[in-house]
Amino acid sequence: MKNEKLSDAEGVHPSRLALLIAAPHNSEAGMHNDVMAMYDALLARGFFSKDILLLEGRLNRKLLMSLIGEVNKRAATWKNGAVFMHYSGNGAFIGSTASEARVGVQLASDKPDHKSNRVFWDEVFTALRLPTNIGLILLPDC
Repeated sequence: MKNEKLSDAEGVHPSRLALLIAAPHNSEAGMHNDVMAMYDALLARGFFSKDILLLEGRLNRKLLMSLIGEVNKRAATWKNGAVFMHYSGNGAFIGSTASEARVGVQLASDKPDHKSNRVFWDEVFTALRLPTNIGLILLPDC
């Protein structure tokens, strides 16, 4: 009697999603190269292209948070699985002590220090309402 769950090798697609974000400032090419290398690596590890969301370019808070909403929609019905998030871009930091520090990402903009161009990781984790049985793997390259 076979009660075990079928694996991807047996034709069942696992519940997983990769979110690749490149936020270059000006004409920086490194961020694009980072996410394309990660895209290729994920394909080589068995991800399907439909399970890789890519957001790159002149990003703002609204675009990034919309993508987080898409991740929420896709993962909402999963019984288990994982979300992999890779960010390549500039980091952001506020606070003068460890207890008040907030870290996140600095999105490209004409007003780089404006709050609408920063997204802090605590905000991402709050907006990313993954069910408890869904793992999150975060790789920030700031």
